[in-house]
Amino acid sequence: MEEHDKNCINHFSGKGEEWAALYMRPQFKDRLNIFIHNLESVLPSPARILDYGCGAGVISLEMAKNGYNVVGADGAPGMIEAAETERVRRNIDNVSFNVESSGAKDYPDNSFDAIVCSSVIEYVSDDKRLLSEFIRIIRPGGWLLFSVPHDMSMPGRMEDLLVKMGVRSNGNNSADVTFANRRYSISELRDFLINRGMGNIDVKYFEFPVLGELGIRLSRLRIFGLLSLVKAKKLQ
Repeated sequence: MEEHDKNCINHFSGKGEEWAALYMRPQFKDRLNIFIHNLESVLPSPARILDYGCGAGVISLEMAKNGYNVVGADGAPGMIEAAETERVRRNIDNVSFNVESSGAKDYPDNSFDAIVCSSVIEYVSDDKRLLSEFIRIIRPGGWLLFSVPHDMSMPGRMEDLLVKMGVRSNGNNSADVTFANRRYSISELRDFLINRGMGNIDVKYFEFPVLGELGIRLSRLRIFGLLSLVKAKKLQ
């Protein structure tokens, strides 16, 4: 494992309760809803889902509540502890949580009907290898749903400019500094996925730094949405 990836794991391991609480905010509730809606639009329950980089398990638990059989994996032990505590509290038995730091290499081929990955890839040192592993372990006909910052976001570009000017810091001046502002070209991601046997690619935009309904509506426009949700089907 790269040193940066170890540092990221250590950084986020102590933030389980903090990240669970974030999903009480409107933009994070919207993040949860957009993942659930897009999964349900292509794959009915029950199906076997991997939530990679599950954090405190908010999305995993919601998918399980909706009837999916879920494996939640995260490299940060503190996140998994928070997720498991919430699973027990809510008495949900069709989801399991485990510490996973291999970059998905330990999963067999064609293991899952879908993989969900919310805002993880931009922090990983070898992001393309991780995406390739995801494709390997999805069953033919299965789906990959992941979110990343994209390079056409006006708020994202402003954030990068402020960092360069020294007006604000990038991330938390800790493990997430190096890759926190990695932004992706959707056309390049699309080509990458197509070249690896993926198709039916769809992109949605979300998350804008204005709270409430106005921010949610603006975030659906590519120029305003900080994040992109990429959805793709494994064709073979």
